[in-house]
Amino acid sequence: VPTAIIKNVLSTSELSALRKEVDAILSTERVDLVKSECVVDIFEGIAIEDETIRTNREKYMKSRETPSILSKSEYAVIRNLLLLKLPNCLRDVLKLKESDDVFLFNEHYVVKPARSSMEFRWHRDGDLQLAMLRALKKTSKYYSFWCALDDMSSRNGTLRFPNNEEIRVNAGDVVLFDSETLHSSGQNTTDKPRRVFYAQYSTEPI
Repeated sequence: VPTAIIKNVLSTSELSALRKEVDAILSTERVDLVKSECVVDIFEGIAIEDETIRTNREKYMKSRETPSILSKSEYAVIRNLLLLKLPNCLRDVLKLKESDDVFLFNEHYVVKPARSSMEFRWHRDGDLQLAMLRALKKTSKYYSFWCALDDMSSRNGTLRFPNNEEIRVNAGDVVLFDSETLHSSGQNTTDKPRRVFYAQYSTEPI
């Protein structure tokens, strides 16, 4: 998969739950978007006592839902998105069988503050992320769902691919690309934050 733009993936309820979650995490003031380079960790402030949450679906979701930021029904919406809807979307794009495994590798938000100079220079996620997680093999490929929670344009620092291809999508649209895809994004010059939800999957355990 070089890149694929998939329109209207996120439902109104999914958009609402994701926006509410990231805004609530940011409101706690535990996140410094400059220091974190715009990355909002969903597990920010959550004490992880059992490292097996990385390989146990139920433990992972239970830990993820510990802050009780959202209602049970809103968490159920996100759970369905993470564990069913997006994996099935990846199976469709990759032409996999319904029985083929798809593993959740990572998830986080990326928020560029209003009137911010923050930007991402050209990079591949496979180089950047896997270098940070030294235990992982760099040869492991994974796939990123770049889920727009706001309308995206050059003004608020949308995703950019080589040949100056700027991705203009609406809130609810999703851009899918693999960990070897070169990409960048510019500054957010608007008066509102630019919010993205990243959900990343692999077809083999990482």
